[in-house]
Amino acid sequence: MLILLIEFYLGLNGNLTMAHLYMVKTERQATALKRRDRFLREHPELREFQRKIDARLNGAGSDHNRLVLIHELMMDSLGNLSRELRSVVAVQR
Repeated sequence: MLILLIEFYLGLNGNLTMAHLYMVKTERQATALKRRDRFLREHPELREFQRKIDARLNGAGSDHNRLVLIHELMMDSLGNLSRELRSVVAVQR
């Protein structure tokens, strides 16, 4: 079963505007997307990063490929954090 999830927000001009239109497979997925969108409204500095993630995942094709891409993104982030931590430790010495 597919669920159509449409999220609206109140625009600066006071009009109700459609923000996102998703096709999701489960209510759980719909809830997760709503939480993600709420988080991004609270942290607008992360929106561009999320757009990049979405763009990569949209081209993945299968669920397996999406998981592989998520793994790669996580490993890249951990590598960046590790380098940052090493540089901070080096400065402290």
